[in-house]
Amino acid sequence: MIPTYLDENAVRESLTDDEVYEIVQSTLRALHEGTAIPGPKAGFGVQVGGDNRYIGTVSGCILASNAAGVKWFMTSDRSANRGLPRVPATILICDARTGQLAGVLDATRLTSLRTAAMAVACSLQVSKTQVLPKVAIIGAGTVGTEVARYFAQSGRVARIAVAARSAAAVHRASTAIQAVANERVQVQGTIDVRAAVSDAEIVVTATSVPNDMTLVEHQWLSPDAIICTLGSHREIDLQIIHEAAHILVDDPDGSQRRGNLAGELKSGVIAIDRLSNVGELMANRWRPTRPGRVLLALVGIGVLDVALGAQALANARGNGRGLPLLTRLASQGLVPANRDR
Repeated sequence: MIPTYLDENAVRESLTDDEVYEIVQSTLRALHEGTAIPGPKAGFGVQVGGDNRYIGTVSGCILASNAAGVKWFMTSDRSANRGLPRVPATILICDARTGQLAGVLDATRLTSLRTAAMAVACSLQVSKTQVLPKVAIIGAGTVGTEVARYFAQSGRVARIAVAARSAAAVHRASTAIQAVANERVQVQGTIDVRAAVSDAEIVVTATSVPNDMTLVEHQWLSPDAIICTLGSHREIDLQIIHEAAHILVDDPDGSQRRGNLAGELKSGVIAIDRLSNVGELMANRWRPTRPGRVLLALVGIGVLDVALGAQALANARGNGRGLPLLTRLASQGLVPANRDR
């Protein structure tokens, strides 16, 4: 098999938003069933030219499609100022039976889509309300906008409030969301976080704050709100964490290193055995046992990237998209042009 390369456009053409959402749901269920195997995470911090960067890998295996893979990514505090993606990423997919390389994908946009799809799927699974009067998204960047788009397309939300510190970012996100929402979904943009989360049944934080800070206060939230956090650092006040009736995570080990729970887990204030797994939630094996707020603290798992990458490759091959990998490398001057002939 000749490995295939998919650039961002080829990935976009090979996986619809609906496919991403369905694959995320089915893979989370497969985690509970043991047919999706999460691999280890690894990474390190480095400073380059005064810019703090984190370089890491996530991995996994999907038994049903005989796919194993790894995603290589980097975060940079200054990427946005350079007009670059904050988290550029690349996925390598191999045949799990032979170990042979099947393809390489630009996964920058796909990472945002899978993060958003997971947040919406898990939040809606917790909620039993058929049509939610209001959800709130804190963060108007790429991930926050995708979260709002998935909510808008779900058919289960009447009003979406999007909040961020920049009025311009709020306007851009609100316009993009309204463009895909039907006329029954009201989209409200604001720079007032308190107003956004007030009376919201679901609150999602999707920011790129560079360190722990409180963006959402516990007293602003409804007593039975569902809070889903996606940031690499803490975005909610500690009382929300301490008083949550239930806490669910996608990656118990990873949650100790980054995300909204890292500080409390490292210090032992929150015990690891207090956490439930979203795989159980999506497989209908978890239900809340007492009233109160439910906290979904998600940090991302590589097995979702592998599942999406494998399906994108399969779809691309079926539709004649993508390039032989050596052709792509030759076009970049990385191998002699005659190597792929």
